[in-house]
Amino acid sequence: IIPSYFVGCLYFYAKHLYNWAMSEYKLKNILKQKNIRFHVERTTNDGAFELHSHDFCELVFVVSGTGIHRVGDAEYPIQKGDLFVIKGQEMHGFACLDRLQLFNMMFNLYDLHTEDCRDLSGFWVLFVQQAGDFLSQLHLTGSDYEQVLRWCECLLTEYNRQMPGYAAICHSLLIQLIVFLARKYQNAALTERPLDFRLAHSILFMQTNFRAKITVEQLAELEGFSRRHYTRLFSQTYGVSPAQFLNEIRLGHAKTLLEAGGWKITDIAAQCGFQDGNYFSKYFKQKCGCAPSDWH
Repeated sequence: IIPSYFVGCLYFYAKHLYNWAMSEYKLKNILKQKNIRFHVERTTNDGAFELHSHDFCELVFVVSGTGIHRVGDAEYPIQKGDLFVIKGQEMHGFACLDRLQLFNMMFNLYDLHTEDCRDLSGFWVLFVQQAGDFLSQLHLTGSDYEQVLRWCECLLTEYNRQMPGYAAICHSLLIQLIVFLARKYQNAALTERPLDFRLAHSILFMQTNFRAKITVEQLAELEGFSRRHYTRLFSQTYGVSPAQFLNEIRLGHAKTLLEAGGWKITDIAAQCGFQDGNYFSKYFKQKCGCAPSDWH
């Protein structure tokens, strides 16, 4: 007979592993071709797709059909012509799907070498900046819809056929698509935060590497500034220090794990880049007004 204590432990760890496995997808497990660091697919969906997150950027183009896109606690109706971007670690899912046909492009911005796009404010908001009210969305009609559909179909064809030179063509098509969308978004987007493109690389680095130890010196080097100049510029732009900005990113992801359930506080701290469980608990209570264990 197995003691109830061990049964409880086994249940806890099984639930923990299940939540982790089911809620977070990793790009390395999705990639199918060694010559390309991104994945493209076309799917038709009915029903629902549970909330999940991933360690990559996902560009989604709605070809036809309808549904509800869930981003955190919010819900947004989607239809033909909608295009949206889910940044790494954002929790999202789908509900009430009715023959929803999608193109999904999954990639890491660093792998695509998009440095030349940093001066496009549309690129910054659409692909880099975390947006609490789901700003990373466009609705395409007419010739814009047809153009994006052609790009997606050509990209998928090259991706699947793997003819000589296909990797270069796929990369070129995806970059063209990203630039086109950034230009379209540039005229339509209203941002909550001020934009300073001199900080784009370091912001993206924090959002994709928040679990690791990150120093201000690293961030300043990414932008080509001295530590002092970088810190001053960052504080003037965002009203907080780089360290505070990074901790806010970590805090947001910690809330997501707390809401998913099945996590120890120490594990959440480690997964989100906090130095230890005690510091995380103290910081969480300071910012949220309650202990992590009381967060709902």
